[in-house]
Amino acid sequence: MKKLLFAILLSSFPLISFAQNSDSLELGKTNKEFYIRGDQTYKASEYKKVFTNADALKYAKRSRSSSTLGQIFGFTGGALMGAGIVKALQKDETVYFNYGYGTSIPYTYKRNQGGWALAGIGAGVTLIGIIINSSSKKNLNKAVELENGSRRNSNHAYYKAGFTGHGMAFSYHF
Repeated sequence: MKKLLFAILLSSFPLISFAQNSDSLELGKTNKEFYIRGDQTYKASEYKKVFTNADALKYAKRSRSSSTLGQIFGFTGGALMGAGIVKALQKDETVYFNYGYGTSIPYTYKRNQGGWALAGIGAGVTLIGIIINSSSKKNLNKAVELENGSRRNSNHAYYKAGFTGHGMAFSYHF
């Protein structure tokens, strides 16, 4: 019985020692799980809790501000494109002015004039918003890389023991 218990203990040790939770920061898919560190998830607005490195925090702030600006440009460009297309697809209206003595002069209102130009301006503004959002994504990835690099490059070696969803874990970080 002692040998069996000892064999089970020895065989479970590699499983426990290699099943560690990662302390690295990852990006999630939704806004409620935007940042993931180990088993803990953070919202996008909780970025100040997530980033401990000053440079990573600077990139995260820059990412959030450029994302907001890109969303503003995208919304404005979409609204301009929609208004321009609606204006371009309207039909002309002919109105007859009656001057008396049986004479009337037709006048045509061009309701669709300038609609395609407005849609083109909206497409340009939307393109600017897309470019700004792509720079936001680059800044966010840079912030995550800096944060993960600062955790890996710390000079403090330490042991960590804890419980995970699968059992108990021991790890040595160096």
